[in-house]
Amino acid sequence: MASIKAIRMALAFVWMTVACGGGSGAPASKQGKGHVKRLKEGSFDARLERAEALIGQGRAQEAKALLEALLAEKPKHSRALFDLGLACEALEDRNCAKSAYERAVAEDPGFGEALNNLGVLLREEGKNEEAIQLFRRAIEAHHDLASAHLNMGFALEDMGRLEEAIGAFRRAAELDQKDASSRVSLGLLLLRQGMREEALGHLRTAAGLTQSRAELAAIGSGLRRAGDPAMALRVLREAVEAEGSPPPPGLRAELALAEFATGERKAAEESIHALIRDHPSYATAHRILGDMLAAREAWAEAEGAYKECIRLEPQGEDASRARERLEELKRRKRKR
Repeated sequence: MASIKAIRMALAFVWMTVACGGGSGAPASKQGKGHVKRLKEGSFDARLERAEALIGQGRAQEAKALLEALLAEKPKHSRALFDLGLACEALEDRNCAKSAYERAVAEDPGFGEALNNLGVLLREEGKNEEAIQLFRRAIEAHHDLASAHLNMGFALEDMGRLEEAIGAFRRAAELDQKDASSRVSLGLLLLRQGMREEALGHLRTAAGLTQSRAELAAIGSGLRRAGDPAMALRVLREAVEAEGSPPPPGLRAELALAEFATGERKAAEESIHALIRDHPSYATAHRILGDMLAAREAWAEAEGAYKECIRLEPQGEDASRARERLEELKRRKRKR
């Protein structure tokens, strides 16, 4: 099913907010309109900008080679080290990225972007407490670094510190009001805490801020569970159309649930049957089908769907719920 976990990397890393030249790692200062900084062709700074452009173009391997050459000249240049971390991230070389960010922070302990990105890597390793300390340092260096607040919220949520996580997500949303990720994160966590009306507000706002399939899927799931199935259905349909690739099974299952919740029950059953035809081993779809069949009192067919769910995936939440439904069916049979 759609989850905030599916979008957590969407805004995790800060990319190239550092100033041109100097290598301090400080945030870029605002320049007057029309200001252009001219760099001497072939200079260190010009080549560094070239490396950053290569990363932006998806040519990470070329960028990495250029950055390694630059660091051979200036091994302590914090901005070049940070950019090397970005290139390594793009190449999915976590060890290289982690080492580069650590070196950048060693050279510039107040380098907020590098602290943030290093914290993300540590959180992925399950080192949430260490990650939180890095996010705090990033925020101390740059109070308006929204992604550091967002990432700290993720780490706090992982640790079960939900009130603190809500505070971090709120701050991220305040700092970047055009960002959907923080509002999705906040809305889903508020929903978990039973704060339905406020959750709905954030999720509805987030829906107008993104075209990301993963984010739209998470928003739609949250809206359905929070009690706005009509908007959920619209958002989930947007999610299906958001990319050229076929929608994943979890998104299709959410769409069927939203159809069912809006009263389009025939369409919902058709959608879930189509999903099962395309993905017969997707246990969640069989459990959902069982629920839909039970809702119209097709008991025998519902029992078969639940049993198939359990056969496909004996452990987990879907299997647990399917077993509960089977027990309900048994009780119903005894009463008849």
